[in-house]
Amino acid sequence: MISFYNCFAMGEFDKESDLWSSQSSPRSDDEACEFTVERIVDRRIVDGRLEYLLKWDGYSEDENSWEPMENLHCFEMIELFERKKLIELMARERKYLIGRDGSEQMMSKFEQGFDVEAVLNVVMVDGELLHLVKFRGSDTVELVPANLVNEKWPCLVIEFYERRIQFSNSY
Repeated sequence: MISFYNCFAMGEFDKESDLWSSQSSPRSDDEACEFTVERIVDRRIVDGRLEYLLKWDGYSEDENSWEPMENLHCFEMIELFERKKLIELMARERKYLIGRDGSEQMMSKFEQGFDVEAVLNVVMVDGELLHLVKFRGSDTVELVPANLVNEKWPCLVIEFYERRIQFSNSY
């Protein structure tokens, strides 16, 4: 089954930084740029900010670019990419939890007790709120149920929301 995900980035391309800017431009809304993402190739964290390497629809691999997550409008595509990365990571690490029935289940970094450094994003998957968290001392990220992160690292959750809240100057 092939699924199409509506994923695009808006803004103006800055050749010096090799990023699309989400800042307002002097153009009218009718002239705003919208580019469709074919797929997510990779991810990285730069200065505590999550970026994704994107393959643009209709462009060659040479035109791939790193984009900050906040410029993207494709949460389903990001979530699927993160799930795939998590499965790959778990397969490489081979750490297991033995269930009551004797079955082996792979343990996530969270289940292994790694310390969370930052909350990078919040997504809703199948009605469940999940935090995308970065682990201390590595570039590893993982989706963790919000209630667990809220309980264990409430200050990081508050810090995440404080970075995103915008107040109006009018009273």
